[in-house]
Amino acid sequence: MKKFQVQLEAEIKTSLGEGPLWHKDEKRLYFVDIVNFKVHGYDPNTKNIAKWTFPTYVGAIAQGGEDELYVAVQNELVVLNTRTGSTKTILSLDLDKEMRFNECKCDRQGRFWMGTMHLEAKKGIGAFYRVDLDGSVTKVLAGLSVPNGFCWSQDNQFMYHIDSFDYAVKRFRYDERSGMLTNPQVAVSLPDDSIIPDGMCMDRNGNLWVAMWGGSKVACFNPKDGELMAEVEVPAPHVTSCAFGGDNFDKLYITTARLGLTDEQLEEYPLSGSVFSCDVGVSGFETFKCRL
Repeated sequence: MKKFQVQLEAEIKTSLGEGPLWHKDEKRLYFVDIVNFKVHGYDPNTKNIAKWTFPTYVGAIAQGGEDELYVAVQNELVVLNTRTGSTKTILSLDLDKEMRFNECKCDRQGRFWMGTMHLEAKKGIGAFYRVDLDGSVTKVLAGLSVPNGFCWSQDNQFMYHIDSFDYAVKRFRYDERSGMLTNPQVAVSLPDDSIIPDGMCMDRNGNLWVAMWGGSKVACFNPKDGELMAEVEVPAPHVTSCAFGGDNFDKLYITTARLGLTDEQLEEYPLSGSVFSCDVGVSGFETFKCRL
């Protein structure tokens, strides 16, 4: 098994850094701080970090058109213009006030996928939604706890998805035309319940890179047999998500959190909440754009 070490990219004290997204045209890494209601835009060349603040929880982001990010803000889908800072709400979901969006991504067709969870991560009351190009919303999965890290296989035959408290990565048969998910199976089992699988991305070899909350690492698995292929060691206990970026999508960017750490842990891991990067010897893909 390969072992990798990270380098510090952006020293920032996010409470719950999440949702890294590489914007190819802008050469900028976007990520969110969920509980501080912020979207960040990090320029690796200048090291500058732009910030946009929202009135409530910011679950995740997706790329839209020029200067556009789609932002999942508690129970609304908002378009942010990163040049002017203006926002426009294009969709609202009738969620309980104790619920929020957590993870979102777009598929190849430009449909927007988003998960919901309870603010205190109560089990079994979250769901997974698909927003079609005409703006219609379909609940695809119910009874989830913390929907996380989903991605699609290169041939678009499968979707991989994590419900964090299941301690597993599931594989669904994916119908590209309808967007329906069927035949759920466990692709990767993670039996250590002290480490919670969080965000995830896929590389060009079809392997999954999974952030490990409580594990101080990102783990790489072969979803065909569940084999652990590699680990990226991170100097922060709560590793939240990862995404490939850079000019050739050959750099793995990693977000972390300070939330839930004791004063002693924060003293031991002062870089918690920062963004890290690593050359893991393989590249990933450009993120699909939202086309609602």
